[in-house]
Amino acid sequence: MSRRAEVATRSKAAAIHEMLVAKTPGRASLDGPERESLLPDASFESSRRDGGGGGGGSGGGGKWIAPASDLAGSWTILRSSWLNLLIFAAPLGLAAESLGWGPSATFVLNLCALVPLALLLGCVTEDLSLRLGQIVGGLLNATFGNVVEIILSIAALQKGLYQVVSTSLLGSVLSNMLMVLGMSFFLGGIKFKTLRFNSLASQSSVSLLLLSAISIVLPTAALHLSMGGPDAEHLSNDK
Repeated sequence: MSRRAEVATRSKAAAIHEMLVAKTPGRASLDGPERESLLPDASFESSRRDGGGGGGGSGGGGKWIAPASDLAGSWTILRSSWLNLLIFAAPLGLAAESLGWGPSATFVLNLCALVPLALLLGCVTEDLSLRLGQIVGGLLNATFGNVVEIILSIAALQKGLYQVVSTSLLGSVLSNMLMVLGMSFFLGGIKFKTLRFNSLASQSSVSLLLLSAISIVLPTAALHLSMGGPDAEHLSNDK
């Protein structure tokens, strides 16, 4: 019995040793022809990622660019909605002013180009939010989701259209924080009797709404107080 136990112990030790050797990195020459057959594929993959050729990483700077797959992905995105075809109005809108087509044609072409760009930007931010979590996704939606309003506000500020900027900001706050949230509650209540919400996301939305309201109220109140109020203004006008 002791002889059999010793043989069994040695066989188990040999099996454990083989498993450890198989899992040890840098031991490809000891693993037999099966692991050696995988090395050419791995070297080919690394050379393709480095830019191809025998020059190491000098061909592509360590970045792997696949033009065929990128073009196929872009074509798939364009075919996902017929609104994406309006993106071809972007170069026309850029060239409209220099060609002398007038402000109306320039505005219409640029507006048509903004529709698919905003749609694609929303799809990208939603896809990233699914992979990065709700908190990071909410931050991305708050920043990149309103990039069109930010660009328009900067352009309006450069032209001195302060009233347009203030009204656009107020409309964005009311639509994003109140209308969208209220429609979500209303439509969700029609389909489901009990709704479940993420408490952290709800607190973040309420905090953003409070911050946006304060950012709008405080400058208005400061301007109102600096002018002395409506009564003082009427008295100064009467004098």
